[in-house]
Amino acid sequence: MADYERQLIEKLESQQASIDKICRIAGVAGASIGVIHGGEIVYTNHHGFADPEQKQKADSSTLYGIGSCSKSFFAVAVANAIVDKKTVEWDEPVRRHLPEFITSSTMVTDNANLVDIAAHRMGLSGAFHLTFQGDGEHLIKKDDFWKYLPKLRPVVPFRASWLYNSHGYSVLGQLLEKVTGKSLQECLDEYVSKPLGLKRTISKLEFDTTPNFAKPHAALADGSLHPLKYRHDFRNHFFEAAAGIYTSLEDMLTYSKHVLRAASELPPKEHGPIREAGEHYSAHIPIMTPSIRERSYGLGWIRTQLPGAVGLIGDNSRIAAVQDLPILGEGASSKLALYHQGATVGYFTSFYLFPETQSGVIVLTNSIANCDAADFIAQSLIQSLFSDEQKLDFVQLTERFCSRCLGFYDQMQQTVETKRQKSPPPRHLAEYTGEYYDDTGLFFIGITCDPESKEQLKLAFQGLDRHTYSLRYFYDETFEWTLTRDETAKRGRYHQFDQRYFNFCFNELNGQVVSLSWHHDRNVQQPEVFKKSEM
Repeated sequence: MADYERQLIEKLESQQASIDKICRIAGVAGASIGVIHGGEIVYTNHHGFADPEQKQKADSSTLYGIGSCSKSFFAVAVANAIVDKKTVEWDEPVRRHLPEFITSSTMVTDNANLVDIAAHRMGLSGAFHLTFQGDGEHLIKKDDFWKYLPKLRPVVPFRASWLYNSHGYSVLGQLLEKVTGKSLQECLDEYVSKPLGLKRTISKLEFDTTPNFAKPHAALADGSLHPLKYRHDFRNHFFEAAAGIYTSLEDMLTYSKHVLRAASELPPKEHGPIREAGEHYSAHIPIMTPSIRERSYGLGWIRTQLPGAVGLIGDNSRIAAVQDLPILGEGASSKLALYHQGATVGYFTSFYLFPETQSGVIVLTNSIANCDAADFIAQSLIQSLFSDEQKLDFVQLTERFCSRCLGFYDQMQQTVETKRQKSPPPRHLAEYTGEYYDDTGLFFIGITCDPESKEQLKLAFQGLDRHTYSLRYFYDETFEWTLTRDETAKRGRYHQFDQRYFNFCFNELNGQVVSLSWHHDRNVQQPEVFKKSEM
């Protein structure tokens, strides 16, 4: 082993104690990490446990959910399966091949192409709160996708601004299945796993019988671990291409080496296993402007020129504004980073590649933590890998961001108690009960009286017992179901810091309750109105 390589490994190993502290502070059950440099794997390690209850350690074959990091895999499948074969062109309106593609914007419907969809340039809101309310269950089914899609409202002009929207990859998945006649798992196998040599990259699997699978967890407010009963099952759902892959550190490292080679050959050499590399890794639209250095989106990848703020699609960018995030790479030479983050129920992933040095850092974790610990672990390894002179203390950053995250939950509870009206609601609770439907009829909220309390209601998304919450009187005609951190964690939900999200305002006409308003999409100014069924 050369002195340089030995010194590099020593620098990476020196982060082990800090990584263990980050996991303990944030509430991470286990973390599998891998580092590539000079095109070769130089370091792997596994912290904590894949299954804490059984004290089972992870290895490089252990499966984790990678959430939105799935997007670049399916972008490769689209390129290899249909674009490279000239079946569909990148700049061709997708509606020529998918006449079902109808959105709330005529401009988007008539003109959106593969790049618009994969680079989040449609300008449509991407909120998914009607499709997901915790515990890994999909509330709207794949067969209803085309009826559901027009609900996504225009928020910014088409092709003018970047607005993250996982539903775009749902469209890509539908197109891939239609053109190839294969399932998404078959496309993943034939057009990605087989040519790239991946062994355990799966979107359709049996959770209970698949071996060597990291168990999902969520962190409680005190940092302790809560095992989650349910994983997010994307089989045959419209989010399968957006977030449905489960894979291993070994496969992520193999995939990374292929991406690094493809991304460093621009203009691309089209003989490799990743076709159309020029589209995948080029900048298609600026994101989160203004930014002095490049910050843009490719196809399933953010491009950022370091030094700069990174981790912009993870929880840390929700806990703090972009200008308040740490600056990675200060004091080191400038370099281009390709990265993405992913989350699904019980798993968070952080994935960074540096084509100029053929380097990469992958972090797979099996917890919804109290900050994006996976990303802070990745950044700490990147800092060591490139010997940044201005060192960031990622243990302190983890403490600060976890404290701020938990503080948001406390603030929501304080807001509720401060604003709660002491007098009773203006009408009998029974008058609020009923089923309240969205404008498609695909989604409803069932409101019933709570049999255990004469002072509150119950809400049930899609009328399901598994998605039932207490609904308490707040003020005027508004009720709230605000959750604590522990309640959020135990239901397998993602962080939600806006108390207004938890408010249902009932509307009346001629003295009768006829609808409720719910502001579940922060990208849209007005709340959505759900009309009470007349049955």
